[in-house]
Amino acid sequence: MCADPAKHDEYEAKHPLICVLGPTASGKTSLSVHLCGIFGGEAILSDSIQLYKHCDVLSAKVTNEEASGVPHHLVDSVSPLDSEYSVVQYQRAATAAVESIHEAGKLPIVVGGTVYYALSVFSPNAVLDHAESDQTAYRQAMAKWDTKTDEELNAALDALTSTLSDPPPPITSRRAIRNALVTHTVTGRLPDELYRQQTATPARYPTLVIYLTCAPVELERRARVRVDAMWGEGMLREAVEIYVNGAAAGVPMDRGVFQAIGLKELRPVVDVILAKHGSGQEACDALLGDGRGYRKLPESFPIDESGLTALAAECRDDVVQATVQYARRQAKAVRQLERRGLPVVTIDTTSVVDAGWTGPRKVAEDAVRAFLTSPKSTMIPAPDRAARQTFRCEVCARDVIGRGQFEAHLASGRHKKAVKGQARRARREAPVG
Repeated sequence: MCADPAKHDEYEAKHPLICVLGPTASGKTSLSVHLCGIFGGEAILSDSIQLYKHCDVLSAKVTNEEASGVPHHLVDSVSPLDSEYSVVQYQRAATAAVESIHEAGKLPIVVGGTVYYALSVFSPNAVLDHAESDQTAYRQAMAKWDTKTDEELNAALDALTSTLSDPPPPITSRRAIRNALVTHTVTGRLPDELYRQQTATPARYPTLVIYLTCAPVELERRARVRVDAMWGEGMLREAVEIYVNGAAAGVPMDRGVFQAIGLKELRPVVDVILAKHGSGQEACDALLGDGRGYRKLPESFPIDESGLTALAAECRDDVVQATVQYARRQAKAVRQLERRGLPVVTIDTTSVVDAGWTGPRKVAEDAVRAFLTSPKSTMIPAPDRAARQTFRCEVCARDVIGRGQFEAHLASGRHKKAVKGQARRARREAPVG
C-alpha cells in the first residue's frame, strides 16, 4: 500500500519495485521485513540458494520468526535435484510474483544477494529468454551436448565461429562452450549474436535499489560468525545429504545448487566422509533407502569428522573468503546498475552492531517514501559483450565471468594458495633422479 494515500492512484498506475540487495549478513532480511511492514509490501527472494528446498542451514534461509508474517515469495520453490533450473525460470516466476503483488495493491520488495537475479526482474535484457523456445528442445539440446568430450565441444564451436566476420570473444570453459552450443541448437544463433541484437529498453517497473554495504573487515567477521553458527546448526550434514541425493539421482555437479557458495567449498570434506561408505550411485541409494526424489539421510547416519579438523577448518575458511569475494563482485554489479541510471541508495551497515538499526532504517524509509511519491522509469542499456566473456581457471577448476573478475580471481589469496598447492603436489610426484 502506498505510504501516502493521496498518491494511491499514481502508485497504482506506475507500479514501482523496491530491491534490497547486499552481501551476506548485511541485514537485508531485517530491513526488507521492516519496509514491508511500513509500506504494505511483500518480499520476493533474489537469492540463488534460498530458492532451493532442503538448503535451510546452508542458505541461512529466512525463518517464520524472521519473516514476521510477511509473505516471502519463491522460498523453497526449486528442488536441489533440478539441474536445469536457470535464471530464465527465475525471471518468469519472479515477474509473475511482482504482478500478483501489484494486483493486490501492495508493494513488491525484491530481497537477496544475487544481483543478477534481481536485475532479471526489472530488466528485459538481463537474460537470454530464447523467446518462447520449446523447453523440450532445450532439454534435448542440453542432453546432447552434455555427452560430448571437450575436444568435440571445441571443434563444434570452432566450426560455427570460423566463418563469422565478427566472431564472439574467446570462450575458455567447457560449461560456457556447452551453453553456447545449446543456445545455437535451440535458436539457430550463438549467445553473442543474440546479445548484439538487443537494444536499450525501458525497465519493466520504476525501480529503487537499496544497497547495504559493509567494510571488508567487518564483513569478513560477520561471515565467519555466520559460518560458525551454521556449522553448529548442521551445515555439514545438510551438505552431505544434498551431495548424496545428487549422486544417487545422477545430477551434474557443475550446475544448479551445487555451484552455490557454501556447498561447493564443502565438497572436499563431504567427499572424505562419503568415501567411508563407498562411492557411486548404488552406495548413495543404500544410504538413502527406498523412495524416489529427494530423500532425507537417516537420523542414525554418522557425520564423522574425526581426523578432518584441518580439512574442515580449511573448507569453512574457503566459505568465508568466497563470501567476501562475492560481496566485492556484488558491489561492482550494483555500481553498474547505478551507472545505468537506476536510483541506488547505498547504506553502510558497518556500525549497526554498536549503533543499532535505527539510523539505516530511517534512511531506507525516507528513500522509499520519496521514491513512491514520484517513481520514474529507467532505460536499461544493451548488455556489454565483453562483460559476459567466461574464463576458466584450471588450477581452481572454476569458471569466472568477465575479464576484470578473472583478473581479480587470479590475484586472490585462494587462487595463489591453490597454485602453491599444485606446485607442492608436482614436486612430490616428480620422479627422483
